[in-house]
Amino acid sequence: PSSTAAPAATAAVTRDRPAVARLLVNRPLNGLGSAKDTRHIEIDLRGTGVTYKVGDALGVWPENDVQLVRRILDRIGCVGSEDVASIDGTHTSCFDALLRQRVITSPSESLIELLI
Repeated sequence: PSSTAAPAATAAVTRDRPAVARLLVNRPLNGLGSAKDTRHIEIDLRGTGVTYKVGDALGVWPENDVQLVRRILDRIGCVGSEDVASIDGTHTSCFDALLRQRVITSPSESLIELLI
C-alpha cells in the first residue's frame, strides 16, 4: 500500500491497488507454550468497498504506525529520504523501510544485547 487513506468504495480493489484497513483484534488462540501460533484476527473493512465471506482469500501488507516511524527518524537524525538497503536486496528510502519492511515495535535480541 502506498497510501494511508482507504480508496473510495467505487475504486476497484486489486493486488496493485489494495484497500487500506485497520487491524482491530490480534489474539492468540493457542495455549501458552504451544508450538503453533494460531490467531483470531479482526480487520475493519468499513469504507473500503471490500466485502469478505468466510473462505475468501485475504492478502495482508502490514505497515507500521507513521507517527512512530517519524519519531524514530527524528531520534536517529534522518529525514526519511536517505537511501537504505531493502529486504529484497534493492534500495528504498529509510522512511519506506521503517514503514513497510522492518519490525519496529519489538526489539531483536541482538539490539537489546547491544544496548545493555
